[in-house]
Amino acid sequence: MAEPTNAEVINALSASVNFSFIDKSSFGALFGGSAISSSSFNSLGFGNTAFGNSVFLGLIETSQNNTTFGYRSQISTEGDSNTSFGFESMLFNSLGNQNTAFGASTFDSLSLGNDNVALGFQAGQNVSVGRGNIFIGKSSRVSRGDINNSIVLGNDAESTQDNQFVVGSVDNEAGQVQSE
Repeated sequence: MAEPTNAEVINALSASVNFSFIDKSSFGALFGGSAISSSSFNSLGFGNTAFGNSVFLGLIETSQNNTTFGYRSQISTEGDSNTSFGFESMLFNSLGNQNTAFGASTFDSLSLGNDNVALGFQAGQNVSVGRGNIFIGKSSRVSRGDINNSIVLGNDAESTQDNQFVVGSVDNEAGQVQSE
């Protein structure tokens, strides 16, 4: 008896756990139910990988190297090299590139920003066009969508201008960072 191919194994598994698979290694893979059709995903982008329901709904043919895990994650992605993990993470990113999000509802407003990182539930709130920001902590955010190069650490911590290093929050100050 011949050994089964990878596609045969995956199709057998998908039948038992009710998910769909598209075997197009040069174009990426899609696991989970989605409103995007199999034929559409096959022709869109290069190197994209998705796991979850209703992901990559706005993926376009030039998008590449995006990875997403989670329901409604990156539904509007037209950018490149974005990685998101979690429910509605990077939900409306349209043209942003090289962003990384880990946690449910991360980057709720991101649309054009590049090179941002968010870690934690609702981290990276309000960023829309900002670049080079790092957010760690629940609901860590910026006060305006165009803030750049800020590092925000702590639950509910907020950056109010470019190039800030924020530790703690208004209600829960963690102290100052001083240079010598």
